[in-house]
Amino acid sequence: MADSWRLKVKRAEQHFDELKREIAAYVSDQRYEVVPIDPSPECQEHGGACWDYQLRFTGQPDPRLAVIAGDVLFNLRSALDHIAVAMVPSQRRTKASFPIEVEPIWKREHRRFVVRDSERRRHWRDATKGMPDSAIALIERLQPYHGIGAGAEQEALYQLNRLNNADKHRQLVIFAAGLLNCICDVHYAGGFRRTTLKDSEQGLGFAADGAHILHFSASPARPEKSDVKVQISGTPVVVFKVVGPSRESKRTGVMDIEALLAKLIEHVPAILTVLEPSVRRPILSAGPTRERSLQDSNQGSAA
Repeated sequence: MADSWRLKVKRAEQHFDELKREIAAYVSDQRYEVVPIDPSPECQEHGGACWDYQLRFTGQPDPRLAVIAGDVLFNLRSALDHIAVAMVPSQRRTKASFPIEVEPIWKREHRRFVVRDSERRRHWRDATKGMPDSAIALIERLQPYHGIGAGAEQEALYQLNRLNNADKHRQLVIFAAGLLNCICDVHYAGGFRRTTLKDSEQGLGFAADGAHILHFSASPARPEKSDVKVQISGTPVVVFKVVGPSRESKRTGVMDIEALLAKLIEHVPAILTVLEPSVRRPILSAGPTRERSLQDSNQGSAA
């Protein structure tokens, strides 16, 4: 029989395949449009009235996506805990788990811990006690604080822990529809312009449902509404709403659901592979089992 942590990953992959099918069906319908914001307020930048448009999705993703995504997250997070339990003696298995920390809880400055929360260090010791030293060292190197902000796997591991905790204890993971790589083309009487969304609050070239995506002046004469044609192109996506790990600045943003889960489905099995040599396998006896000995004894008595 396959190890439980590998079965958990397999189940996560099955849920992920279902999620991708649901997202593909949703985005294929192109359920978005550009609508004018009317009336447009007086513009200080251009000294008069301007044109403003927003992105509107005419249909939202099925709420079941949050449930399916939660199943993917749960099974991947469980896989890490399952292998953690398999690396400790049997008497430690109710305490063991795979810790994920966003701050360097063991770092010291001037002989004092930078992170003053001693409870987190106690939890780490309880979670890893009984594991081989090499496994504990490896888990420490995998912690999010080593790579957050650099787009590394550790960022994905942090989001796995945060999103899974939210899904288990508070609410379904929050998601939204939007467009990546947005380009707006405006045709109006006597003119044409193209606008590419960049450096928006939600990330490079990303516009969420309801986003203000276009603001322009067609001076000197403002054309009639019927003379203005606005088209938008981009890649429809479904994203997680996420919170960054910085204690000083809890930045918010979005992550493409498929991209994040694909990274995790690649990253978590890689972690399992390097930890599997530390798993405590049961020792199989070369002699007959107790059940076989009892069976032989009973047969002898019957004879």
